[in-house]
Amino acid sequence: MALLSVNDSSYARSKKCAGCCEFNLVVSGEFYGRGTGREAIKIEMSIAVELGYTTMINDYVTSNDRMRLLLRRMFGRKVVTIGYLPRGMYTTGVGWDDQVISFLNLEDTLPFTELAEQSRMRRVHTSKI
Repeated sequence: MALLSVNDSSYARSKKCAGCCEFNLVVSGEFYGRGTGREAIKIEMSIAVELGYTTMINDYVTSNDRMRLLLRRMFGRKVVTIGYLPRGMYTTGVGWDDQVISFLNLEDTLPFTELAEQSRMRRVHTSKI
């Protein structure tokens, strides 16, 4: 199970980033390693584009190696670190943890309606095989 949301970015305080949003993602431990995070990120990004956003700002704690590696595998150098908050978040089991703030351009992302239609068409095609 995953919980996700897309909203205006609280980090973007400049008119230069009027199209910025941030996303929040939490994946339950029992679903680790099943591609849940990857799919949730794709959905969040497509919803953001559908809502008119052009860039995403994300933060993650430095102890969350899974998220850091997932972002690097999915986007490589397209994810740019733009900030760092020492001891920015308290995490159960870790204590005070540092946060990394990253930026991602959404220019190559399909809007949600197109992503959903592609997904539906893949299911239809697969069921006919």
